[in-house]
Amino acid sequence: MKNTLVCAFALLLAALPLAGCGGEQAQVKTPEEQLAEELALAEEEARRRDDDLHRFDEATTDSEEAAQFDQRQAELELKRATRSAQDCPGSLPEEERKLFQKGVATVTLTFSNEGRVKQRSISSNYDDTAVGTCVLRAMGAVIVPVYQGPEKTIEWEVDLTGDPEASAEEAKKSAK
Repeated sequence: MKNTLVCAFALLLAALPLAGCGGEQAQVKTPEEQLAEELALAEEEARRRDDDLHRFDEATTDSEEAAQFDQRQAELELKRATRSAQDCPGSLPEEERKLFQKGVATVTLTFSNEGRVKQRSISSNYDDTAVGTCVLRAMGAVIVPVYQGPEKTIEWEVDLTGDPEASAEEAKKSAK
């Protein structure tokens, strides 16, 4: 019995190295192969890092988008102010109203970042007239939402012909 146990043990010891030698042999990498592999990994990591670095370059956050000048809201406010400014010729006394030169005034408004009108001017034919002052007062009261960025200058036309039908048609066109 002792002999069988020794034989079994010897057989096991002889078979053990054979079991460990099975399978695919791993190749030892040369220094050039190791360097090439490390360089490839470094290039891939650098490319991933660059992609991550530039992914937000063009994207704007909601707060940044909200901080930009709101052109749509400005146009709504300017249309409201225009309706008030179109009544300016009617505020003149009867004698001056007959002498009033009807036409279209071009108003230039510069908005500050706080949303208020910083500078305002009107076309030269209405400059230094009662109607021009009234139009500038109406248009200068426009307030737009606060924004970030440079001051915004807008040119806007005000119809001072006193034709309510033409003004109503224009309002309908702009509402569509």
